[in-house]
Amino acid sequence: MEYHHATSHVRERLAGRELDWAHRPEVFKRYPPGAVEQLLPLPACAVAAAQSLPLLLQGRHARTGRPSLQQLSNILGLASGITRTRIQGGGAYHFRTWASAGGLFPCELYLALGGAWEHADPEGRLVPGLWHHQPETHSLTLLRHGDALGVAAMAAGLPEASSRPSRLAGVACITAIVHRSAWKYGERAYRYLLLDAGHLAENLLLALWLEGYGAMWAADFKDDAMNALLGLDGEREICLLAIPFFSGEMPDAFAAMPAPAGPLAEFADRNAVQDASRCARVERPWPVLLGLHRAGNIESRFVGRSEAASPPAVETLFGADVREPLPLQDAAAVHAERLWPSISRTILSRRSQRRFVSEPVPAATFQAFCHLLCDRSLQDRGARNLCLALGLRNIDGFSDGLYALDREGRTLTLLHPDAPHEALALACLGQTWMVRAAVQVCMVADVAACEGRWGPRSYRALGLAAGRLGQRVYLAATSLGWGACGVGAFFDDEAGAVLGLRGAARLLYAVPAGPVAEAT
Repeated sequence: MEYHHATSHVRERLAGRELDWAHRPEVFKRYPPGAVEQLLPLPACAVAAAQSLPLLLQGRHARTGRPSLQQLSNILGLASGITRTRIQGGGAYHFRTWASAGGLFPCELYLALGGAWEHADPEGRLVPGLWHHQPETHSLTLLRHGDALGVAAMAAGLPEASSRPSRLAGVACITAIVHRSAWKYGERAYRYLLLDAGHLAENLLLALWLEGYGAMWAADFKDDAMNALLGLDGEREICLLAIPFFSGEMPDAFAAMPAPAGPLAEFADRNAVQDASRCARVERPWPVLLGLHRAGNIESRFVGRSEAASPPAVETLFGADVREPLPLQDAAAVHAERLWPSISRTILSRRSQRRFVSEPVPAATFQAFCHLLCDRSLQDRGARNLCLALGLRNIDGFSDGLYALDREGRTLTLLHPDAPHEALALACLGQTWMVRAAVQVCMVADVAACEGRWGPRSYRALGLAAGRLGQRVYLAATSLGWGACGVGAFFDDEAGAVLGLRGAARLLYAVPAGPVAEAT
């Protein structure tokens, strides 16, 4: 809570930061020669899968065949690939599949893979070990060979039911290079790092499910052990999330993993590997940001703290009388009324759009949007402690106002009878383009209550979950032919007042969404 207060924007104190353009961070991580073993090019990402976002969320099918290089290419291409390139300022700007604050793309993706993948490559080069994904070349770089999967599994505290040799296919680790975002956003950047990691994680989960893998959200890993595995110093680059994935459905039992089955080679040059996290010639320390991150460091899983949390009561977050909730129409019926693009096309065509147009939105379209935010997979501790407040305008069948979306009960409850669009745009640093959006999706949490229950690590959980839900808003909007654009910059107290928040409830993220003007 102290970090959130210290990094809150206040109108009277906000001053523009002068950016050091001469030392703008690099957005791709490159390892020096000799620090790594080999480079493995992946085939071009196939996008033929016809399954839509609603169908994928309604029912996933476990795969039964062997892993393939094409599967891995598809997963990585959808999770963190490049979608298009623009030449600007004498250089190339690469758009990615995941949204990133300021287009700074601080996150990196690593894979700890086991022996099942060795047969996926006809030449046998995809050996067990630790690999880094390079989106610029859509390739994998081998950092360490050996039982990286076993070490990652222990650090993440995986279920014993998933133990080798067959079910555990890999562990994906999402990290953030701190200065890439802090260069622009300063100490507040930790908020954006978490949101960006959540954006990437949502894409990765959807891509894994699309290829038939079970996957789980493992945010309570051992920081020091994971940093040591990945070759991170814990300052320039930090690990934020692990996502183990399985051949088949995700196991249910939770117990300690067995010890790693074999040795893990050391880095060819650990110092050079750590130095690869440097993204600019001149970098400065960020003690407030890193202080919060270290405060959440754990060397053992939260004993007794991993229980499913109950969603926060609306009346504890908002200063409003609770009205009778309005049930959404049946999801299957609503989804059946329209033709949906494939999830691959949806992810690859997603981009931030602000050219919203004020036009009536059919009730069925809006309800389809809501159902896509109510997926049963959004059940981690962070997601369950987030409340979604929707500011509505021009929605057929719904009066304008601020509503709470109950993602478990699939109902909407009116909180305030006035749409918050103008006031919220003013609180979001005067970003007037927000006013024209049909829906203002606001992610709210009682930060102090979560910290009191789970400690400083709870801030990570909330930020990652907000980012994941934010990416879901992007993809839901894209599937409907809408646009969306995330907003993490706002005068915190003013935004809270606009939403009628009470106590320690805080706005973490806003994502306006709705119809947009066609590109010209």
